[in-house]
Amino acid sequence: MISLPRRTFLKASLGTVSFPLFSELAAADHTQTELSPHFLMIFMTPGGMDATYTFDARPLELTTASLLQNYLGVEPALFTGSNGQNCLMTSCVQSLLPHLDRFSVLNGVVMDPSANSHGENQAFLLTGDVFGGTSLFQQLSEQTHQLMNLAKITPGYFEGESRIHTKAAIDASPKAVKMLAEQYQLALRTQEDIELNNDINHLMGLRRFPSGGFKAAHDLLLQGFGKIPLLTEKLGSLTPEDSGESNVVGDVAAIYQFFKGGLATCGFYKFDTDLSEDLNLDVHDPGSAKKMPQVAKKVAEEIAAAIEYMKTTAFDEQNSLLDVTTVLIGSEFSRTMRQMNVAIDNTGTDHNPLTNTFLMGGKGIKGGLVLGESDFASSTEALSGAHLQLDKNKMSIMGRPFDYTTGRSSQKKPPEYLRTDYLSSQSVVNSIFEVFHVKKSIYRLTERNGSAWPVIRHVLN
Repeated sequence: MISLPRRTFLKASLGTVSFPLFSELAAADHTQTELSPHFLMIFMTPGGMDATYTFDARPLELTTASLLQNYLGVEPALFTGSNGQNCLMTSCVQSLLPHLDRFSVLNGVVMDPSANSHGENQAFLLTGDVFGGTSLFQQLSEQTHQLMNLAKITPGYFEGESRIHTKAAIDASPKAVKMLAEQYQLALRTQEDIELNNDINHLMGLRRFPSGGFKAAHDLLLQGFGKIPLLTEKLGSLTPEDSGESNVVGDVAAIYQFFKGGLATCGFYKFDTDLSEDLNLDVHDPGSAKKMPQVAKKVAEEIAAAIEYMKTTAFDEQNSLLDVTTVLIGSEFSRTMRQMNVAIDNTGTDHNPLTNTFLMGGKGIKGGLVLGESDFASSTEALSGAHLQLDKNKMSIMGRPFDYTTGRSSQKKPPEYLRTDYLSSQSVVNSIFEVFHVKKSIYRLTERNGSAWPVIRHVLN
């Protein structure tokens, strides 16, 4: 029988926690099986971050040749990773330099060339399918022992959200958590809820299904209700402060409350960069594109603030937050170099899934590396047949072929596109799975019934 009161709490929380939570609670085993805490945190900058303003920049001679817009107008700097591999970076990401000892740069990461929309490529990254499906958050959490699958903060509009399925996900923003905690305390003082709890259990217990799907669903629902007291108790213990203003450090601190409380293994923070006037990355029009240096700098500074908070805030006596968290930072794709038949100094940019840049760091990940490259390094470079197959008008930069054995990009120029020749976002996800020691059956596959995408072993500790 359930004894903790929860009528008021349920009124407040059912709109935030998806109803399948009850079956998730029923299936959860809350026995701690690993001594070392381990969490996943993904920071997404939706809209399409132009990597030529971050860690995959290009010399100004491409702009002089009218191939690549460059509204920064400054030659990029050379950054050499501890593995001896290089990339060109702009001053826009200067704030991230102090953190590259704990993070590695992955350039030339190919998304899905057949998909050009935000939602499709967001789904490709987070579910492995442009049409969507079960998210990596749920897949990962099903093998851990928390009550929730995901603590998320997704302000504004997120195009891929309807495609990315995560049961038992909860809004972790400070305002939402404060409301839940307050409602929990109110529920504790509402003695009539005890009767409601007893009535629900009694009525559900009277329903008997001998076998089949109805019995399974009924049993899961009943078991789920039985574990709500533990959920309400943990939610009630959360104490994030609500300043009335949203900022990345406060939001990340709120997500870590869920981690520390044993409520979730995975966190997801979406920057409001897809429709925001101040932080718009989806710069199809020239006016917005000309603001990219300022936008990229601001986004990098916010990411740097989040990393600094994770590095300097203790999780326990031995570890910082970053020490116990594997972190992935990136967008759904990069952007084209320019638009057709438009002056190079007055052009916007479009979606480019042929290359992308990610930062990986934290627990289980080597910092300081540069892995992967992209082509169109100069105005005179001869492009591969594979590139021209996907980009006949030469509007886009594309990742170079990648050798997973050596951890190095290749200068080979394949005559036609074969996805397994390239560094893929699916290998990035499989590398995360590898760090968490999950079962191989959930690894992303190169094709239906095919082999798993290779793990990027050179970036793993």
